[in-house]
Amino acid sequence: TVEAEAFGATVIFDQKVGNRVSEYCISETSSIENIETINLNKGRIFEVLSSIKILKDSGEDVILCVTGPISIATSIFESRLFYGAVRKERDKIDRLLTIIGDSTVKYALEAIKQGADIISFADPTGTIDIVGPKVYAEIAGRSVYNILKRVENKLTNTIVHLCGKTSTSLEAIGLLKS
Repeated sequence: TVEAEAFGATVIFDQKVGNRVSEYCISETSSIENIETINLNKGRIFEVLSSIKILKDSGEDVILCVTGPISIATSIFESRLFYGAVRKERDKIDRLLTIIGDSTVKYALEAIKQGADIISFADPTGTIDIVGPKVYAEIAGRSVYNILKRVENKLTNTIVHLCGKTSTSLEAIGLLKS
């Protein structure tokens, strides 16, 4: 939810049921034009990144969970509208996923810079069993792959852990070998 909040979604924090989006920041596809890459220097996302350095300086091992592009998209844009736009307004969805991808790369690289030991990457609502093989091959998998490739050669002392469903989805369309 930290990424969705950085894009402008309203998040409710509840210890009993967990964090969740209560209000989307995109209500219609025309609103996509107003979305910009996230600002890492303010809000909760800034605090999360700042805490990495504090924890590392205290001798802790740090794991940061990073959310994939489809899960972020459906946290800032109601799922039904998002998937409708995938079919009818692909250019707008491509633009949105590019902005989300750029923001995710910025977030991961800053976490690496702050000393994160592990980036745990998952896209739970963007796996092949959720979006289907065609959408995964054309949109979701390509977006995930592009993010991971852009981060790959910046990993010095940090490793990326891929969620099992994300890795098997990438493998199913030939973008990953195990």
